[in-house]
Formats: sequence, structure tokens, C-alpha cells
Amino acid sequence: GNISGQIKLASNYVYGENYQPEAKAFLAKAEFEYLVDRKWVSKKPIMPGEYSVRAVTQNGFGKIKYSNVKKFSILKRQLNVSIANQVVYGNNPEVIVQNLVSGDKLQEQELNFKFIV
Repeated sequence: GNISGQIKLASNYVYGENYQPEAKAFLAKAEFEYLVDRKWVSKKPIMPGEYSVRAVTQNGFGKIKYSNVKKFSILKRQLNVSIANQVVYGNNPEVIVQNLVSGDKLQEQELNFKFIV
């Protein structure tokens, strides 16, 4: 089937936000392909970066048709990292991280501090 109109998709998403492109196709279901590392793939990208998407349909005779390409970005997520108000000498402070996406973890942390007398 022919794809009518443009792909509906915002230009920017923040890492961790769900997105789903939409396209209308005549007498067919539109699938989507994403341009990742200069290759068209069916798996939706989730990491921050610049991407393109296109709709793909197949007509009754097996001919594959593509929509126009739509560019979009996945932006880095802002994290809030803080430490506990009090730290006992010799102990590591409690590190509090907000806005991590489910399953993500803070991989590396380093604390530099200076004693003020």
C-alpha cells in the first residue's frame, strides 16, 4: 500500500521517554525502520543521538514502498546528583541520584573534598 502524508513524530525526545512514529498507509500496515550508524534497522534507537525514521509498506504484489525520511533526536537526560548533608570522617557519603531511567545505574562516582579549618 501507498503511504499517505508525513510521518508523525516530534523532533526531540529525552533519553528514557517512549516514542512511537505514526504513518497512514492505504490497505497496508506501516512498519518503521531507523537509520542507526548509517544502516536501516527495525529496532528503535534508545540512546542519545541523531536519527532518521521511515515508514515501510508492501503492496499486494510484494513491492516495498518507503515514506519520506523524518529526522529526530534523542537528547541526553539531565541528572541530579547530591550527597548527604553530613559525612563522618573516614566514611563515604551517601550519593543520591535522581532522574535515572529504569535499569540505569550510576557507573562511576568520585568525591573530592577539602577540609576547611
